[in-house]
Amino acid sequence: MKRLPLPSVLRYPLLTRIGRYEPRVASGTRVLAGEVLAAGNARTAGLLHAAASGVVEVTQAEVLLHPDGLEDALPPLAAEDLARRVCDAGIVGLGGAGYPTWLKLRQAKRAAVTTLVVNAVECEPDVSADRSLLRDHEDEILAGLRALADYLGASRTILALGEGRDVDIPDTEVARVTGPYPSGSERTLVRRLLGMELQDGNPTDLGIVVFNAATVFAVHRAWHCGERLVERVVTVQDENCWLRIGHPVRELALPAGEVTVGGPVTGWLARQGESIAKTTRAVTVKTPVESSPCIRCGWCADSCPEGLLPQELFRHINAGHWTGMDALRLDHCVECGACDMACPSRLPLLATFRYGKSERRERERRGRDAAVARDRFTARSARLERQRADERREREARMASRREWTRPG
Repeated sequence: MKRLPLPSVLRYPLLTRIGRYEPRVASGTRVLAGEVLAAGNARTAGLLHAAASGVVEVTQAEVLLHPDGLEDALPPLAAEDLARRVCDAGIVGLGGAGYPTWLKLRQAKRAAVTTLVVNAVECEPDVSADRSLLRDHEDEILAGLRALADYLGASRTILALGEGRDVDIPDTEVARVTGPYPSGSERTLVRRLLGMELQDGNPTDLGIVVFNAATVFAVHRAWHCGERLVERVVTVQDENCWLRIGHPVRELALPAGEVTVGGPVTGWLARQGESIAKTTRAVTVKTPVESSPCIRCGWCADSCPEGLLPQELFRHINAGHWTGMDALRLDHCVECGACDMACPSRLPLLATFRYGKSERRERERRGRDAAVARDRFTARSARLERQRADERREREARMASRREWTRPG
């Protein structure tokens, strides 16, 4: 795989799909490659590192890094605990979810998981970043797998593959996962590999932990080489290449059309200033299509791997009926886009569900904030009432004893 040259600027948005970052550098500062540019909640965004040396420019919306071409870098990471090293490296799930890998490791270790699954199925059409990474860096991925298994004490390791070449690995099961799309989603993978249903829980509840192949490679580079996560393999149209985190999407050589960040099924239209993020697996170009009203054919429901009713979810979200989301299980949507592919009306189902999830999270956050404010108001009112009651008792006691009261001060 080729490595694309550095662009004129690297862009790091402070509000991302996996959380909000706060800058840790000031405008005009020269940073080294690997230096922390911004940090978020450790349970969501984690750390964001500079992918090159250069001078930074900080705005309200993003951190801009202007590379100087010198490639000066910080010394390698040195934490002796694997989870701590992974946290310091800023590694998150590179399959798309972006969940902090250090937190997943700690949860899996506490749950004493016995089965470790490396997901290299990569079932979305025209996306092959993980397959190319496995082809060119098989030994490094296996080293990362062994490091994870040793840390967790997992007695069983499985490498799940989709289409492609066969791999023979000592002490590791290799499973070929085929079937209807999306065979690579976590729920579907656990069901097809191990015959277990996740229901509303996590794989760790069943003694299983699943890591994407690119994540395992990043763990290897952090553990054995002390590297931070500053680049990843991305499928750019028909070619796989190494890209720095922060590389502007508009600076990629792409044909005319709608630029989509992500695969042709699960991707979203690139916004102004969009750049390569940790969770970016692909950048593709699509031909725009016109949508028409729903004809109630039910094909979207037939295609859903989670047994949801996409047409009902679509109707409720567009109508703003948020109270029915629990019954319709919006949180079970794995955002595979199968319903979009099946819909003859070309309705933007996946985009609507993503909006619904984000809107629901925002409503829940506002509800929690309102509950906290209400509790604080109630506690303050109770405190003031107690103070007034104490003052009344003191006044009544003074009057009963007929003592003269002199106002203090």
